[in-house]
Amino acid sequence: MGDVLSTHLDDARRQHIAEKTGKILTEFLQFYEDQYGVALFNSMRHEIEGTGLPQAQLLWRKVPLDERIIFSGNLFQYQEDSKKWRNRFSLVPHNYGLVLYDNKVAYERQVPPRAVINSAGYKILTSVDQYLELIGNSLPGTMAKSGSAPILKCPTQFPLILWHPYARHYYFCMMTEAEQDKWQAVLQDCIRHCNNGIPEDSKVEGPAFTDAIRMYRQSKELYGTWEMLCGNEVQILSNLVMEELGPELKAELGPRLKGKPQERQRQWIQISDAVYRMVYEQAKA
Repeated sequence: MGDVLSTHLDDARRQHIAEKTGKILTEFLQFYEDQYGVALFNSMRHEIEGTGLPQAQLLWRKVPLDERIIFSGNLFQYQEDSKKWRNRFSLVPHNYGLVLYDNKVAYERQVPPRAVINSAGYKILTSVDQYLELIGNSLPGTMAKSGSAPILKCPTQFPLILWHPYARHYYFCMMTEAEQDKWQAVLQDCIRHCNNGIPEDSKVEGPAFTDAIRMYRQSKELYGTWEMLCGNEVQILSNLVMEELGPELKAELGPRLKGKPQERQRQWIQISDAVYRMVYEQAKA
């Protein structure tokens, strides 16, 4: 993995990514400053008139209880570094993140978890074929030939794959269809809550932010509902940058990737995730 990233994300390209990200964030900030004034005026007007603010177009969610464990159980996770499936003790705490431990003993002994997954922006796939089609379409010229070894093999007939257009993917499988259905419902609930990451009590900043996102995209001739308006402000800004930066990098780096179609797919997933994390850190700063 390191060789792939060092080859295709050298210092010059990382600098270009940082400059491009900074440019997009600066342009967005101008829209946000304009919309903040509008949102502040609307908030004051509704307060004076006593009409209350318009109903937010967000999914309703329960207020989580601190330290409450919503769900826990075991599932198998595919480890990309070792290319092996490992049994994990997994739980969903009150913030609806998915936390993975080596086993239940590790959790009880408060050993740091293997992974903590914020599922905002992810989609759940229940078929390896569905996943292979998605990643094959995401990078032109990498659709594997019939009969060739796929990028992922599931040891059971009941996979659950968390797919994101920019960030890393997570691969799980269960032993029975009933377990698959149960975990699918749990993860779908996690996604629903994590997608709704803008604080509900944000009466000015929240509307200003979402309106600024809409205005920025319209300035790029992108209209209609945006399916990546998911997560908190930093995640949404990262998605906004990647919407513009991703296709540019794909066109530039895609033809340079080496190996069989499956290997090029794997390389692109690694590169996209690395760039997404770079953009995220810059947006968070």
